[in-house]
Amino acid sequence: MKKIRNFKIIQLILITLFAVIGYILIFRRTSPETMHQDLIPFSVMYYVFIGALILLIAGICIDLLLLSKLEVEKQSLDKLSYLDPVTGGLNRTSTDILAKQYEADGKVANGGCFIFHITNLVEINKSAGYKEGDRLLRMFYSLLEMHVRDEGFVTRNIPDRFVVYFPDVTRAFADDFIEKVGKSVNDYNVDAFDTPIEYNSVCSLNSKEKKETISELIACTIAKLKPGSI
Repeated sequence: MKKIRNFKIIQLILITLFAVIGYILIFRRTSPETMHQDLIPFSVMYYVFIGALILLIAGICIDLLLLSKLEVEKQSLDKLSYLDPVTGGLNRTSTDILAKQYEADGKVANGGCFIFHITNLVEINKSAGYKEGDRLLRMFYSLLEMHVRDEGFVTRNIPDRFVVYFPDVTRAFADDFIEKVGKSVNDYNVDAFDTPIEYNSVCSLNSKEKKETISELIACTIAKLKPGSI
């Protein structure tokens, strides 16, 4: 920011110089006799004028490049605002946005919501450190994402809770999905002696719940978690 500020100050000085010399050349040097009598100063001012004009054009080009760079940075920041810093996946803000998109596409009536709550995250953070806890979160998110694929979405709702939503879910599909996740977690836990993944999961099918929005279905599903696990 300091470099940009200094550049803008220099650019402002050049614009002022450009305006002053331009005024002299146009309004004070209109007589050929006068220009002939004062040839050297006129030449100097003429070349300074041209130089200032070139620098001014260069400054405008640099401004355009800076604006383009700032736009790219803004898009990157916008993207980061929807990502969870720990897992690198979608965060709670993304849950609301995706829910509205699915609702607009009419993907609510037969939808299914799953809530996965890691019950031993606090214990792992205390015993093995937050770095290990974060690694466990990333691993669990990856397992969920592997089974969700492009059929729905998975987001990290709060530090130890994940939301999964599918737009078209039957009871058989829900049971199969939960079983697949359980098998993946069991396979992971075989080698994770000190920091296994322990979790609870609940599911709600909107064909039964009859909620009008995905947010209501998510809230309904969260309410099914065991007392003390929310």
